[in-house]
Amino acid sequence: MIKSLWKRKSKAIEGFTQKYNVDKLVYFKQYRDPENAIKREKSLKRDNRRWKVERIEKESPEWRDLYTDLVSGSTRSSRAMTGEV
Repeated sequence: MIKSLWKRKSKAIEGFTQKYNVDKLVYFKQYRDPENAIKREKSLKRDNRRWKVERIEKESPEWRDLYTDLVSGSTRSSRAMTGEV
C-alpha cells in the first residue's frame, strides 16, 4: 500500500492524481479483505462530493496529509480516521 501511495504522491504514474495535481492523502480506511475494499471504493466514487468533503472536514478540518503517518507507522491517525486498529 505504501508503494502505491508513494507512486501517486510523486506523480510517477499517470492518472487522476497527476492530471489534477493531487498529492495529499486526507482520508483512508484499511480493510483486511480486498473485495470489501474494492466495493467501498466503488461506493465512494458514486457518493456526492459535498458529502465526501463534509466527512473529511469532520475528521480533519485542516485537511492534514496522512501519508507521513502511514510511512512512519503511526497508527494513531489511522485509528482516528477509520475507527479501527
